[in-house]
Amino acid sequence: MKIKKINLIIFITMFINVFLAFPLILISIFKKKESPFLIGLFFGVLGFYFIPSSERYDLYRYFTVFEAGRDNILAFLSYQNDLYARTLMIGAFNLGLPKNILPALSAFISYYFIFRSLKISLEYNKIEGKKRILSFLFCFLVIPFSDFTGIRYLPAISIFLYSIILKEIKKSKKWIIYFFIAPLIHSFIWINVMLFFLMFKLKEKTLKWLFVISFILGIIFEYNITILYKIIKIVNSLGLVTIKEIYVNGIWWQDYS
Repeated sequence: MKIKKINLIIFITMFINVFLAFPLILISIFKKKESPFLIGLFFGVLGFYFIPSSERYDLYRYFTVFEAGRDNILAFLSYQNDLYARTLMIGAFNLGLPKNILPALSAFISYYFIFRSLKISLEYNKIEGKKRILSFLFCFLVIPFSDFTGIRYLPAISIFLYSIILKEIKKSKKWIIYFFIAPLIHSFIWINVMLFFLMFKLKEKTLKWLFVISFILGIIFEYNITILYKIIKIVNSLGLVTIKEIYVNGIWWQDYS
């Protein structure tokens, strides 16, 4: 596969000064020669140097546990039993890699799959010109840079999104692989998996009513939280995964998420 000249320049520039690479990435998008891999790598490098400014960041907790040593990592993972976090933290520690690899890898995975999904969607819908450029800029702007610092949620969501793109647009059988990888990264995605299969069991009219009801309940925050708690309890009762209630009450820093 021939490497485009602009992407080779971006790759080299990224190791000189990552910020100089960004305008080159924009040029590659303008010329329709962009690489989701390089966009992911760009954010991965930024993630490597990201420093959590508050104890409320999940990343602050990951850094603290990682620096405390193997025993503390294992104790932490016995509480938060996600395959991705376990593999990443133990693997990085055993290989003697710096703690910064945690947000770096998560940022790379997140942005790679997000922009890979975007590129496939734009090509499928034949969106060109200004709309295409604005679509890329919109993705750059709407995703909070600090969002990947949880190291699990954004990678899980981005891979789940990619699986749907593969199924609905590419008609690829590989979608099922990514579909079930996503909840292994973050257990909360199991709810998305259940809702996805539920959509195939219900009639279109029933789904429309469910969306309307969900919208109303979303406005009435208190009732919405109560229902989500019940769903989480049902999922947890299956014994396959454990989803923390703090995922819906927003108090992230009071417990391990």
